[in-house]
Amino acid sequence: MIKRERRRILMFHRLDLAMLFAGLAAPLSRDLDVLHLAYGPEEKARLETLGISGSIPVFKDEIRDLYCQVNPSLEIIEEIDALIIKQTDGAFNLNSAIQSDRGFSLLDYDEALKLTATYYVFWTRFIEARDIDFVLHEPCTLMFNFLPALIIAERGGHYLYNIMAIGQKGKLNHLTMTGFDFTCPQLDFNLDDTAAGRHTPDLASASTFLTEFRESFEVFLGGQLGGRRPAWREFAKGLAYGLTLPLQRRGLHRIFDNIDYWQAARNRTAQRARNLRAYESVHFDEIVPGERYYFYPMHLEPEAVVLYHAHGIYENQVKLIQNIAGQLPPGCLLYVKDHPHDHGYRAAIDYHKLTAVPNIRLLSALIPGKEAIRQAQGVITLTGTAGFEALLLGKEVYTFGKSFYSRGPRVNYLHNIRDLREALYARRDEAPITDIELLPFVAAYLETLEPGLTDYFAGRAHKYGIDLDRNATEVASSLLSTIAKY
Repeated sequence: MIKRERRRILMFHRLDLAMLFAGLAAPLSRDLDVLHLAYGPEEKARLETLGISGSIPVFKDEIRDLYCQVNPSLEIIEEIDALIIKQTDGAFNLNSAIQSDRGFSLLDYDEALKLTATYYVFWTRFIEARDIDFVLHEPCTLMFNFLPALIIAERGGHYLYNIMAIGQKGKLNHLTMTGFDFTCPQLDFNLDDTAAGRHTPDLASASTFLTEFRESFEVFLGGQLGGRRPAWREFAKGLAYGLTLPLQRRGLHRIFDNIDYWQAARNRTAQRARNLRAYESVHFDEIVPGERYYFYPMHLEPEAVVLYHAHGIYENQVKLIQNIAGQLPPGCLLYVKDHPHDHGYRAAIDYHKLTAVPNIRLLSALIPGKEAIRQAQGVITLTGTAGFEALLLGKEVYTFGKSFYSRGPRVNYLHNIRDLREALYARRDEAPITDIELLPFVAAYLETLEPGLTDYFAGRAHKYGIDLDRNATEVASSLLSTIAKY
């Protein structure tokens, strides 16, 4: 086999990622062979308008053609199961991975197995035939991007994605992540170098950053938050949207366009209108100074954090929260606040179940989470940003999934909800985290941050008024720097 001089990266374009990745293609191609895969015909057409020419395969077309050829025999199903168990270190097997794909709820078991086997055959052949070293996409959210993360890892390559991260005030920063879990290897490298004495951290800059963060009341990516929306307006929008649903589903196949069909089959606007109206019966509490409490920030459902990132175990957050409240030390309350980015998505019955628990206090989703964190004894989360904010504020953090901040001081990764009580009781008499403990981690984190906006969803690129060419150059440069270290 001829050894290649340049490594190959596959850009898997889906939705607004096409806009970001199209800008990255030219600067990345100076050091890498850049290949493209469009999720659907819309992405392919968009890439062409953005100047990406040549033969671009379309993922959904490939799956449609391959589906009838794939036989999900016991042999291939067990092969997929073994890959999943090995590459996730036992966090998933095939059945739990299927259960974590929200679009698969529309399929019966045989269809789910056949579609999974089709994805597996496609990605195995595609990656091997093109000898791909890196796949660039988004966090693992569905089976069709979960499997390539495992397949490329099996070959010694890397599945890469970027997440926006808290940085200095007024600057847009991101982290480059890899794998199926929410981890950042470069941050781990920096922490290892510091611990081994190979690097002297900039503690002064870390201290300045901490001071600025603690004095600020800004909400991370708070520009995406909206105010309260009248239920009547949501109802009118939902009625209009409902009339268009048959048109949206037309041309979408329940299997081949699985997640798109799932999304089109739901009238979230009408659902939100009903929920907002029902919230009139829900009592929301205020933060009471002096109360002793822990804080749990709810995640949107059904989304990747409660599915793949938390290993599919805690999809029922209401039950998880009830269990958390039951594990707290006596005299402790649990403050709970829902995610602010989609106010009204959750049914009122969920809130009623929570407020029925004596030591749970339900905050309005529009109260900044940072306000609740400041006075809390600690924060309990799956993998949320609130856990990182709590760390920066010197709080105890308890997570049920891995995250980029998992190696921070006093961050406790729990494999099971039953482990929470022992962890809480063990630390309730400990002194608060000191900045001496915290600063080395913060310094390593700041050195890991890269400049640039990587989340173009919801029109953020336009809302933030960024220079697309300059942003692409910055993001590509940081990506190349990360890749060079693998």
